[in-house]
Amino acid sequence: MAINDDNAKSNWIEQILSSRVRIRILVLLAVNHGTGFSKYKISSATNVSAKEVSKHMKILVEAKLVRAVGGGVTLYSFNDSGPALLFAEFLRRSIS
Repeated sequence: MAINDDNAKSNWIEQILSSRVRIRILVLLAVNHGTGFSKYKISSATNVSAKEVSKHMKILVEAKLVRAVGGGVTLYSFNDSGPALLFAEFLRRSIS
């Protein structure tokens, strides 16, 4: 693996883990795998304002850790593929 690839991965991980709010959101969604949450339910469950949740959800969706399904209300769920699988494994190892 090239150094640039390692730096990019390191920066990506640092960006995600640099926020306690993003970590709380990811844990909520990972623990409730398969369940869709509106930003208001995420706000209530994490005790973070809906505006703040929206800001963090944009980052998590762009990082492909969270899936957004639109309809009348956008529902967010843990993305069970790609980078999200690696992150879920990291969480499992960290918590165990």
